[in-house]
Amino acid sequence: MPFVNTVKGAIDTAQLGRVLMHEHIFILSTEIMQNFDTGWDEEERVEDAIAKLRALKTAGIDTLVDQTPVGYGRHMPRIERIAKEVDLHIIVPTGLIDFHDIPHYFAYSRAPRAGQRDALVDIFVKEIEEGIGDGPVKASFIKVATAAHGAAPEVENRLVVDDHLVSFESKLELTDDACIERAAP
Repeated sequence: MPFVNTVKGAIDTAQLGRVLMHEHIFILSTEIMQNFDTGWDEEERVEDAIAKLRALKTAGIDTLVDQTPVGYGRHMPRIERIAKEVDLHIIVPTGLIDFHDIPHYFAYSRAPRAGQRDALVDIFVKEIEEGIGDGPVKASFIKVATAAHGAAPEVENRLVVDDHLVSFESKLELTDDACIERAAP
């Protein structure tokens, strides 16, 4: 029986039904939210998300693939809370969205040294095999997003190589958002 991990636990892939493959329940900038008044109301936004996801289920959607890894404000306790309130399978990734550079924590304090394994690989594998953060939710795929207009080549190369290594080790699929800047006509 092939299975896939969802926020509520593993299910048989035959239960997926109709799937929305590329969605974001929330896209947030947590650092901005922690330092500026953005008007974010946690309860209001969670209730709104629950209502919208219930409407999707009513419209015949069975599964939503939330393509929001670290870098877009992923907060798994929030997604778990929402998942408990909806009759919808929610699938989440490991990985990193970064259109310009690797966050300082990974670029400097956890940067790989010659001959060392990148800490990002270990984190991504942990999220697949053991769970995201301290919770039980396991990632079902690896998300990488880079941008042709901003990421330094070494940043893009590091993310792509790391994600392919994780994909090989975990035998999970890799999704890639390659944002291409287009010239105005």
